[in-house]
Amino acid sequence: MENWWRSVSVVCAVLAAGSSVACGGSSDDAGSGGTSSGGASSGGVSSGGTSSGGTSSGGASSGGTSSGGASSGGSSGAGGGAGSGGSAGLDAGLGGSDSGGSAGLDAGLGGSDGGSDASSGGSGGLPADAGVVGASCKDALAQYPSLPTGVYQIDPDGSGAQPAVSVVCDMTTDGGGWTLALLKNSMDNGNYAKFASGYVKVEALKVTPEEASKTGTGVPALAGWIDLNDFAYTDLVLAGYAAGSEKFRSKPIAKSSLRIKFGQDGYYLYNDVNGYYWCGGAAAYTNNGVGQVSPPAGAPADCKTHTSLGDGWDFGGQSYNTNLTVCGGGSALMTTGPASGFTYYGAPGAAQAFWVR
Repeated sequence: MENWWRSVSVVCAVLAAGSSVACGGSSDDAGSGGTSSGGASSGGVSSGGTSSGGTSSGGASSGGTSSGGASSGGSSGAGGGAGSGGSAGLDAGLGGSDSGGSAGLDAGLGGSDGGSDASSGGSGGLPADAGVVGASCKDALAQYPSLPTGVYQIDPDGSGAQPAVSVVCDMTTDGGGWTLALLKNSMDNGNYAKFASGYVKVEALKVTPEEASKTGTGVPALAGWIDLNDFAYTDLVLAGYAAGSEKFRSKPIAKSSLRIKFGQDGYYLYNDVNGYYWCGGAAAYTNNGVGQVSPPAGAPADCKTHTSLGDGWDFGGQSYNTNLTVCGGGSALMTTGPASGFTYYGAPGAAQAFWVR
């Protein structure tokens, strides 16, 4: 295994122009072998080139119609105008836009919208003009048992200060009722030290992970989440996606089993009932071992002996980079599952998601 990591250290060194891009343990470590010439590779290393930025041909496909063009601040598909409430940048390449609804996502989910994010178009017992469908996707499914997978407005705190948000609801997997709580794809290069704490760029949650992980041109940069410290849920699942398909899905993780809060530095899981180890936070902790909250007995001071993880997380086995890794502010790369190799930021083809129920 050590030789496997060393085999790509040279490649990483070339691609990163001397930076430590191993997103992992010692200075000799790097991602799995092989390079890709401009996109994400499911088993190798991407060259990190950016996509060519193509735009969609406009409008929602698969039976849905779109009433607007690009949302405020975002780029439109060909022939679109400005929308009134979509997300910045999401319409490009994802099938059109809407006026106040989900930016481009209805193209892949078969609904139409003109102010309502419910992509079911009135099916499943939900009125076509429905607004907020519940506090979560689980709540919505309990009220409307026939709801299909789609984008719906949920209001986690009810009459509280936090506005309703539009999210993808998975109504089929393992009984349905799963809320897309975090989405990050390989086009985005940012800081993920406070992942899953607070409400950050929630417009990203209107895009399915499959769409977010597609290869080719026109895939926007996406990274957003809801506050999982306050959101009411019982189970959490982490999943990895590559080239438009799910490649890895964790077993359900009980919220009650998390050791620290999101936004803190340290181990969220340390050899839990599923054998998972999950650490993350700011680079000062993940790389340098400074500031770990509630350290488990026997745990390293840093995150799994990483030296270049940066502001992000590492989920999976006890050693680094076994399942799902997101590096931020340094290595600028991510994985999508066991032995997936690294996809460098700026190249399309990879995404990670947190689903809660």
